[in-house]
Amino acid sequence: RPFADDLEPVDDWAAGDVRVLVGLKTARTGDTLVARDGERAKAHRRGDASAVLPGAPLEPDPPVFAAAVEPRAEVDRPDLEAALEVLSRDDPSLRLDRGDDDGFVLRGMGELH
Repeated sequence: RPFADDLEPVDDWAAGDVRVLVGLKTARTGDTLVARDGERAKAHRRGDASAVLPGAPLEPDPPVFAAAVEPRAEVDRPDLEAALEVLSRDDPSLRLDRGDDDGFVLRGMGELH
């Protein structure tokens, strides 16, 4: 259970609870966890989930902020691109575009992005 910058381990939760899960390789923002029998879980115990159903695509508001992002050195470009792609995949309101000079442009909802 998340509390600011601290986590409290729990063994169960109910629908609507906010929890932090690690190790879900294919789950994405908006996906729904389901119980082993395929029904949407009303309550969950550790080990009960067996599948992830893709959620309906989220339609975020259009970006209002843009920032150019460049690697410190050209050798860092592939790592930077991979990291930016993960960020934009996990946050539907964050967009990654290519600039005219092969740089990256991040577009989001504000400077806090």
